[in-house]
Amino acid sequence: MAGGFGAAGFVAVEGFVSWQMTASGADRDEMVRLLERFNDSGATFLPTALPMLAFQLALGPLGIALLRARTEPRWAAMLIVASRAIVLVAFVCSQAAGEQPMPVIAAADLLLLVAFAGIGLHLVRRAQVGTPARAGAPLMGSRRRA
Repeated sequence: MAGGFGAAGFVAVEGFVSWQMTASGADRDEMVRLLERFNDSGATFLPTALPMLAFQLALGPLGIALLRARTEPRWAAMLIVASRAIVLVAFVCSQAAGEQPMPVIAAADLLLLVAFAGIGLHLVRRAQVGTPARAGAPLMGSRRRA
């Protein structure tokens, strides 16, 4: 949840700052310095980047936990893990290349969206069938271990 708030805050502030920076009559050099100060500030990092980082780091263990719990659909859990692995590799490569791999990160986030949509669809279908929820029963109908 905190990661969502961090992302929304960053996008909102960055979007509004960039929008105002392009207004007619703005000093271009001063606006570039403003954006650099905003992006490099610790005051920006704490409420936005730190929660987003925590969110990204929590998704990997979530996908692994879903795989270990043998939840259905398993492909969704695999997509969660794969999407976070792609983001990790993209960030490592971006440090070497010196530029942000935004198309790769967007593709990984699309995989994450598909995974969560699959999980949500599975839960909706299960609710429509009328599968009763038992105390202690897994949310997504795990298979029994032999």
